[in-house]
Amino acid sequence: MISSMTGFSRTEQRTAWGIFSWELRSLNHRFMEVTVQLPAGFDALEQPCRKLAAKYARRGKLNCTLYHDAASAGGQLPLAIDEEQARRVADALRRIRTLLDAPAPVSPMEILAWPGVCAKAPASEAETGPMLLELLERGLQALAEDRQREGQRLAEGIGGRCKEIADILARLDREAAALAHRRQKRLQERARLLQVEIDRDRLEQELAILLLKQDVVEELDRLRIGLEQLDHLLREDEPTGRHLNFLAQELSREANTIGAKLGLGQDNRDVVTIKVLIEQIREQAQNVE
Repeated sequence: MISSMTGFSRTEQRTAWGIFSWELRSLNHRFMEVTVQLPAGFDALEQPCRKLAAKYARRGKLNCTLYHDAASAGGQLPLAIDEEQARRVADALRRIRTLLDAPAPVSPMEILAWPGVCAKAPASEAETGPMLLELLERGLQALAEDRQREGQRLAEGIGGRCKEIADILARLDREAAALAHRRQKRLQERARLLQVEIDRDRLEQELAILLLKQDVVEELDRLRIGLEQLDHLLREDEPTGRHLNFLAQELSREANTIGAKLGLGQDNRDVVTIKVLIEQIREQAQNVE
């Protein structure tokens, strides 16, 4: 079943370093384009993320954004001690003690409270990388499911319009003989209004030439073949968006040829309806992967 190129998913994971979340957005695009946005310190994940995204999408503009809410970690976040800074603070405190008449003992808590000595350990790519890639894959799976659901709706819409076109083609086939008779009557009526004597054999000859020029059987057959190809493409599991778009353009050209041959009248109004339906198919096909 076909898939749409548009979709959205969001996955998150609570860790000792806070909450990590991936937001994935997919839009229409002629080719495959992946954009990865990562917090500082996680740049090494970009290429693995691109490689993973290519497994789940083959066409479209995909934006993958990683968010990190460190404040949500609370007191669970591991502490990191800058030992060099702590040593400098302790040395300074010892020098100050020599200046005091009654030096007080130095408390370790005083050193830990000094700015820069103790801080919450930041999340590192080495510690969180595998988890983040697993979280991204879950998001990509959800995105693929969202695109498939949208693709199902697109397939139903395209299929419904193909059915409408097929019904009009069947009516044009049934009325083909009546169409030739109506054109013969119009020519005879014009001759009567002009009050001229027309050679019957010449009239039949000209009518045959005119009907041959206005014959649309071949175009109707090609439209039917195109509808069969559309139905086949809608059942494919491979990306078919470009093929669908190309086929819709071909169907539009056949409809234009039929309209030019039929001229004005009820039959041409049917062709106008066909052209509108084909244009709607083409617009929907541009959303297909």
